[in-house]
Amino acid sequence: MEETIQSNQQLDIEQMPEIAAQDFSPLAPVYAKINLTIHLLIALVPALVALVLILFPIMQLTADNKTGMGYLTVGWVIFFSLFSVYRFKANRIKGYAVRELDISLKTGLIFQRIVSQPVLRIQHVEIERGPLERKFELATLQVFSAGGSLYTFQIPGLPVKTAESMRQFLLSHKDTKHHG
Repeated sequence: MEETIQSNQQLDIEQMPEIAAQDFSPLAPVYAKINLTIHLLIALVPALVALVLILFPIMQLTADNKTGMGYLTVGWVIFFSLFSVYRFKANRIKGYAVRELDISLKTGLIFQRIVSQPVLRIQHVEIERGPLERKFELATLQVFSAGGSLYTFQIPGLPVKTAESMRQFLLSHKDTKHHG
């Protein structure tokens, strides 16, 4: 039996590379625009239904009910409009980085987060494309780590060719042992 000698030396924190110092690539610009449109539609469709009910009531509404529905509709539109703008800005700052030994995803407008997955711990990688993604030539790359049934993270809003290239790289390097 071959004996493996392991080292466990103290590392100088100041000399370690910063994960946030990576050059993150942005998602496709159309991704944020698609999501903005979807969120605005979610805001406007119920508002239009409420407006129709107020102006052309199917059932009798009292003046107080009309006023209440009006306030709720305005509140709904304001809330979802602000939420949509927030999501649009958050989607525009999302980014990803692929290095030899890991892949990272940066998210968050207010609460920023960076998730990294070592390439050697990747179990498999999937590409998902919904109807809107197919229409706009986009894809979502899902990265699954060993030991989990759900993806570790997903990178949405990638051009299809980029997602396919990243998938191929990750799958071809997941079993490669890197020695430094």
